[in-house]
Amino acid sequence: MNQTKIVIQNTALELFAVHGYNAVSIRDIGKKVGIKESTIYYYFENKQDILNQLLAQVEELIAAMKEAFTRKFSQIDDVLETEFVSAAVHYLNQFFLNDHVLKYIRMLSIEMQSNQKATELYRSLVFTMPVEHQTQVFEQMIAKRFFREDDAYQLAMEYQSIIYSIFQKHCGGYAPTSDDIEGANRELVLFMQRFYRQYSLT
Repeated sequence: MNQTKIVIQNTALELFAVHGYNAVSIRDIGKKVGIKESTIYYYFENKQDILNQLLAQVEELIAAMKEAFTRKFSQIDDVLETEFVSAAVHYLNQFFLNDHVLKYIRMLSIEMQSNQKATELYRSLVFTMPVEHQTQVFEQMIAKRFFREDDAYQLAMEYQSIIYSIFQKHCGGYAPTSDDIEGANRELVLFMQRFYRQYSLT
């Protein structure tokens, strides 16, 4: 993809994530990038086209995460507490606290108030897709006798709810600080240790 087009998309995402789609104009995007409006129109038909392409990127992100989840759980061999906790912390930091993903989440959370597509993508990105694949992971853990017999879907919902709640509590606002992130990680470790000890058979 052309570098200028990437810069325009990333800038639009940043502005949409802070101000919302309706409050941002093509002029605002051009001013932020330092280019003329006509240059933006060379790459995009209009502002809606920019949003549509950003939403398409979210769909690509969801597809990539599905593949990563599938690859990860197919390699399950043993599950120690330290590994289980570390995986949850990694998920929080590499997904929810990834700068680009964080902007997508913020943009979608604003746009879902008036855009059905954004609503569907937000639910898929934050809940439906992760829970679906985490359910598969817990099914594997139960089948291999790492975790006690239980409902894998409910375990996945509990797991995802813990991580999402801690994310919102500590880092749900704009630009979380290092203290926010440290606090989120510290609390997540405690919750995941408790989760593992409650359900694990090892």
